[in-house]
Amino acid sequence: MKLENARKGVAKLFYAEVLVVLSAILVFTGALLVYLGMPAIGGILVLVGGILLIIGAILQFVGLYQSGKDSVFHHRAFWLVILLIIISVVNNFFNGRVSELVEGIISIINGLINFVVSLFIVYGISELATKVNRPATAAKGRLIGLVLVGLEFIGLLLNVLATFIKNPTGFFATIIALSAIIIGVVNLILAIVVFFYVWEGKKMLE
Repeated sequence: MKLENARKGVAKLFYAEVLVVLSAILVFTGALLVYLGMPAIGGILVLVGGILLIIGAILQFVGLYQSGKDSVFHHRAFWLVILLIIISVVNNFFNGRVSELVEGIISIINGLINFVVSLFIVYGISELATKVNRPATAAKGRLIGLVLVGLEFIGLLLNVLATFIKNPTGFFATIIALSAIIIGVVNLILAIVVFFYVWEGKKMLE
């Protein structure tokens, strides 16, 4: 089966994932440097990582639109990205006008939607693998999906702790203090896992 739209779309998703991985590395390194007392250098790395993430998001948006013509999961992910854009616009409009708790909840929602987008990208490639008769690649996608769910649970738990627990003490204080670094590690692992599977999907459709 010839899937020309998916071939072009997944290629763009691959290049988007390259930028996402680079962004995750820069943001993680920046957060670590800030924690170690080097906020200037850390801040610059976080800023550059954010710029790469924006460029990657544009590539991802276009790639999902193209591949979504051949994949139900990529079509759903495309609409979730639109939802993310709407939430971001609304969030920026109300920035500073709502409580920290509301901002934290919005951040958790954003994180969850971003995760589901990544999950749908993986499941979409698994779906395409089934269409081109690559059962091993399709099965790998389903397994990766389970791994992503486990990693996301860790990140979500830390986000919830940081949002709802005020003035923590003892063990919770240490975990929350390190939460930015731990979440950075989780996001980096997520990005790398998705990157290699998208790369496999790109090669599969060439």
